[in-house]
Parts: sequence; structure tokens; C-alpha cells
Amino acid sequence: MRRPRHRRPRQFIAACKLLGAEAEVVALADAFEDRAKRLNDTYKLPATKVFVGYDAYQKVMATDCAFVLMATPPAFRPVHFAAAVAAGKHCFVEKPVAVDPVGARAIIATGEEARNKGLAVVAGTQRRHDASYMKNKALIDAGAIGALRGGVVQWNGTVPWIRRRAKDDTDADYMNRNWLNFTELSGDHIVEQHIHNVDVAIWFLGRPPVSALGFGGRARRETGNMFDFFSVDYDFGDGVRIHSQCRQITGTSGRVGEFFTGATGSCFGAGKMFGQKQVDIPAIKLDTDDSMVQEHVDLIRGAYNGKPVNDARQNR
Repeated sequence: MRRPRHRRPRQFIAACKLLGAEAEVVALADAFEDRAKRLNDTYKLPATKVFVGYDAYQKVMATDCAFVLMATPPAFRPVHFAAAVAAGKHCFVEKPVAVDPVGARAIIATGEEARNKGLAVVAGTQRRHDASYMKNKALIDAGAIGALRGGVVQWNGTVPWIRRRAKDDTDADYMNRNWLNFTELSGDHIVEQHIHNVDVAIWFLGRPPVSALGFGGRARRETGNMFDFFSVDYDFGDGVRIHSQCRQITGTSGRVGEFFTGATGSCFGAGKMFGQKQVDIPAIKLDTDDSMVQEHVDLIRGAYNGKPVNDARQNR
């Protein structure tokens, strides 16, 4: 049901080691047998613990695992998350957590169920677990560049990958193997990729936008039904506007990042500040420089110290 993301189990295992714990991979699941077997080449589980099919997630939830890592096509995330919380699992829910408002509201509702059960939930918005971003967020909150008045967030790059249709693929199988390139399954690349940068704007400003006006187009994409580019003006109220720009066109120059202008200065999302006032902030102390490992550290630590993280709703 997904393009295998082998890095997620590896990052979880690395996080356990940092915390002095030993991780055990209990089960693997994928809609497609070849992908499940390929993933199991690394973990060497018995065949009875490698589940295949669109209902394979249900068999994972029936095991005694404590944590579930979800990296399937995003359209399935609300269903899988609901099943995991119902089964009492702590969850890593890879971004995007949904592809439409219905799915997003379902995630929020399930997140409240997880909170009531004391379950930890971390989404894949790893910039929130990155020391450089955390430092600039703290400096902005302390008034280093004054109140934010505007900015730009960008993810301009190439098409990450394409899966060609095999001769015997059904429509459903082809779309799920090539899920990144279909809006119904990925949410398009604002949601699937550029959300990292948009999330930084929401996090730094401490609130979601009140409206958005934009356009996009498709000129060179070879597969699927997604657009190649978008330009969106996000209105955060109080005269604050953030321009969002993203593009996936192979062979073009790229830029990924964020830049914000405050009342008295400006800064990159995770970089240099200009016109900065001297302010004091607490030291940022993390377990690792790898934000994609740190987010798992925060997931695991919260699950066991009685203070579970809950990222099911990140609107500030």
C-alpha cells in the first residue's frame, strides 16, 4: 500500500538506542507482497508476521506491538490511525495525515481518543524537532525581530519518483503503487511535501491562516493527475500574509526553505537572523542532530514518561 520507507523503522530503532532501549520489529504490512518481502529482507521476520493485502493493517493491530509506524499512501491514514488507537497503540503518523478536510477532521477526532487513552502520537513534521528551527522559533517568541508581519515558504524541486504501470496492474493497484502522483491518494504536493514549509509558518506564527487564495497548473507531469506548481497567498489575519510557492518540475533549479519578516528584523526558518535584538532564550537541548530520529525519541519518551506527545492537531 505504499512506497516502502525503510528509513522509518531504522529511525525508530535508532531512537530506542538513544534512550537505552532495544526495539523489536513485531510485524510488517503492505498491500503488495513484493514490497512486504523486500522490506522483510532487512528485518527477517517469519512469514506469519509479514502481512499482505489492503486489510493487512488490521493484522498488525492484532499483534502485541506497542508502537505502529504508518507510512502508507496518505489517503489511508485516517482509517489506519483509527484502528491503531482503538487497539491501544502509540502512533507515528507520517505526514500528511490526510488528503482532504473529511480525513483531517477524522484524524483530529481520533487524536482526542488517543489523548483520552494516554497514547502518544507524533506526525512527520520533523522541523518541529530540529534544533535550528526550535531556536529561531524561541527567538521570535522572545521578540528578537518583533512581531512577524509576513514571509515566504517554498519547496521548489523535481518530481520525487514515478512508478510505471505494469501490464497486469488493476487500476487500484497501479494508483496505489504510483500514489505520490495521484491527488486522491497523496493530497497533491502542497499536502504531501510542501506541508513541511507551510507548517513552519503556522508554528512560528502560532495560528493557522484564516483564508487562502491561489492558483496552480500542470504542464510537464508524466503521470498521475497532480499539478506541477502552485502559488498561494495565505492570510493569517492582522495584516499578516505568507506567500507559499511550490513546484515539482524535473530539470529546474530548486529552493526549499522559509523566510520571515518581522516588525524590526527578518530571518530564515532555520538560519540567519537580520536586525536581531538581543534576547535571552533557554538552551535548546536535543538527543540528536537528526530531526527524523529526534521525533521518534520524543514519541517514545512521551509514551513512557506519562507525558505523551499528541500531534494529531497542529494548528499553532
